[in-house]
Amino acid sequence: ARILALNASYFLKNGGHFVISIKANCIDSTVPAEAVFAQEVKKLQAEQFKPSEQVTL
Repeated sequence: ARILALNASYFLKNGGHFVISIKANCIDSTVPAEAVFAQEVKKLQAEQFKPSEQVTL
């Protein structure tokens, strides 16, 4: 999420959109996937990005 936020801040046009795919166990396999997703969303929100939709596959 941090890398996406940095790139989006630099390259994304105003009003633009982004897509991120998160494989939770690659980020932290010691905690539940839901906790990893929540942590990544917090990182995006800290950088002023607001996810409009979250889909679990």
